[in-house]
Amino acid sequence: MFNNLTTTAMRASTTFSVLFWIYAKRAKSNQTNIYVRITVNGKKSNISLKQIVDVNAWDAKNQKMKGSGAASRKLNLELAKIKSDLHRCYQDLKQELRLPSAELVKARYLGEDKRIYTLRDIFEYHNQTMAHKLQWVNLKLPKNMFSFTFLKSIKPLICIFKTWTTNLL
Repeated sequence: MFNNLTTTAMRASTTFSVLFWIYAKRAKSNQTNIYVRITVNGKKSNISLKQIVDVNAWDAKNQKMKGSGAASRKLNLELAKIKSDLHRCYQDLKQELRLPSAELVKARYLGEDKRIYTLRDIFEYHNQTMAHKLQWVNLKLPKNMFSFTFLKSIKPLICIFKTWTTNLL
């Protein structure tokens, strides 16, 4: 009875893969573009890398350029970096508690998505941009008034205040 409950609760995992491929049928004079396919939970999204490779020099099984020359090493290194960046984008989305999708990973990689700012980010931005404008002596506020540690220190007071005001209603 309880085994079934734990099985359904653990179904929150996602699948993620990155695949480099070429469109050999679209090759002009044996040259074609390299694409990267991002797959998240079976949903796919493609990005053209704007890199041209010879069809005969492409190793489809290993998803890289054949050979050990300078050009192939440079391209293979760039493909490894792109793959690493895509994995980082996926991990960042998961860390932000956003539901990753192939389109969202693509948008993050291309710099087209909106970043969600946390309260900590806002306080840090405020402290960096306003530090030279604020004079703590004139404000008569504690130095850490606009810091995350200050919020943590007054959190119990806020909880008590919320409880007290809801009990009044």
